[in-house]
Amino acid sequence: MMVFSQTKDEVKIEGKIAQKADIQVDSSYIKQYMLMKRKKLEVIEAEKKAKYDRAPISNVSNKLSHANMRHKEISRLKKERQDDKRLRSDKQIVLDRIFEAFKKNQYYGTTDLVSITKQPQNHLKDILKGVCLYRTHAPHKNTWELKPEYKEVKPEAISLLDDDDDDDDDTIL
Repeated sequence: MMVFSQTKDEVKIEGKIAQKADIQVDSSYIKQYMLMKRKKLEVIEAEKKAKYDRAPISNVSNKLSHANMRHKEISRLKKERQDDKRLRSDKQIVLDRIFEAFKKNQYYGTTDLVSITKQPQNHLKDILKGVCLYRTHAPHKNTWELKPEYKEVKPEAISLLDDDDDDDDDTIL
């Protein structure tokens, strides 16, 4: 069942749709129908424009200033990198730094030694090949260790060795 309702501006059909119905506009009402559709489209277009007009102009300027700040930050980092370039030092100075480091730890990675000695990686590797062994197997994989001839004997170990020698002397007598 359908009910036609009419207001001052509109005519509506209310009810449930039970079957498909095709409606054609009477030729006398085509102009009114086209005006109604045009108004509906204008309302939709106005809503779309309102969505785009809502963006405040201040956001655009913030984006520009953000890009500007990023550019300044990049240029500052480039200058720092140029100032932080590592220069090759004398071999003896680098060796002293390496031996100092190996007094603290037995194994070091390449990047750690580069930061400790403040030398370019290639220059440091050339020096390390003569003084250190590069470990390629577990448990200290990809680390450097001093060659045995460059390792210092700790004083505690010397005193323990001396004590053991004294005990041997007592047994001989």
